[in-house]
Amino acid sequence: MENTIEVKRLESAKEFEALQENWSQLLSQSGIEDVFLTWEWLFAWWKAFGDNYELWLLTVRENGVLIGIAPLMLSTHQKLFLKLRVLLSIGTPQCDVSGIIATKNELVTSSIHQYIMQHKNKWDIFEMKALPKNAYEADALPEMFLKAGGYRTTQKDDEHYYVPIDGDWDTYFKKLSKNLRRNLKRRLRRAEEQGTVTHKKYSGQNLKWDHFLTLFYINERGSYPNLYKSKENRAFHQSLYNLMNKNDWIHIEMLYVDDEPVAFQYGYIFNNRYQDWRGGYDAKYEALGTGKILMMFSIKEWFEQQIREVDFLRGTHDYKADWQPLARDFIDLRVFRVQKLETLIAYIWLNSLKPFFKRN
Repeated sequence: MENTIEVKRLESAKEFEALQENWSQLLSQSGIEDVFLTWEWLFAWWKAFGDNYELWLLTVRENGVLIGIAPLMLSTHQKLFLKLRVLLSIGTPQCDVSGIIATKNELVTSSIHQYIMQHKNKWDIFEMKALPKNAYEADALPEMFLKAGGYRTTQKDDEHYYVPIDGDWDTYFKKLSKNLRRNLKRRLRRAEEQGTVTHKKYSGQNLKWDHFLTLFYINERGSYPNLYKSKENRAFHQSLYNLMNKNDWIHIEMLYVDDEPVAFQYGYIFNNRYQDWRGGYDAKYEALGTGKILMMFSIKEWFEQQIREVDFLRGTHDYKADWQPLARDFIDLRVFRVQKLETLIAYIWLNSLKPFFKRN
């Protein structure tokens, strides 16, 4: 009996919501270890921000059995005087990892590509940002588009730093640079001169919505005060809290000086990995280095709990590099039609002129 392959586009939040159980089962079978590809994270994002996009949630079934999901959406981007329809991963730009969820990578990726090509008149650009370089689709999709003819692909390389939890904290700490160790001890001593320094971690039943409100409070006094202020952003984190906390995935850590919250870290535990997503500190305490002190306490505790690793996610910032991490390779993949004048102007001609504008 010949296999029947069906690719279907889910277009409504109701269909998205109904996919939860099958999605979670597929994810567990796929070997993917990123919380950003869970139904909970992406559905929470869609509930909060989806009104600004068109849902392109593609499912692949073999003889009626779900074997693949491509969580995509269609957006309209304004680039100078041009309007471009961009097919991209749900959760962009907040999502730190994208990809296709599949148990049969080759079959699913080729089926998704065929569907996208059959509907090529509905999009101008196809993008997947923060795509693991070792993911099957990272190599396969560019080849498929180039083979189809009339398309050009670009890739921007990126790295995600991570610290493997191997051995004990004291051994790891001694391997850090002498300057960092001395700096951390000095900053902690100065913070303790200001008052009692306390590190607290909240997750599961101990995590309450009030801890998010405290996080927002600290952030408003930091470098990006508007990050959590919008109604949509607050709704997103409220949905994450409601959907994910029963799984004990969300972890919020706080640093206090005399019971005053001065710094936070906000991340997830998924498949015994900690993914450190957001952090911030009250600028009033910047000289004390409260963010680094909190990071030290956090990594130390993860060593004590013997999780598998601490993943710093996107961005090769110096404060991450200080912890002597390893790196994983990621790419931002972009595909566009070379026959379409708008994409040529936006992504070839304008990009070629950028060095000239910068010089002048």
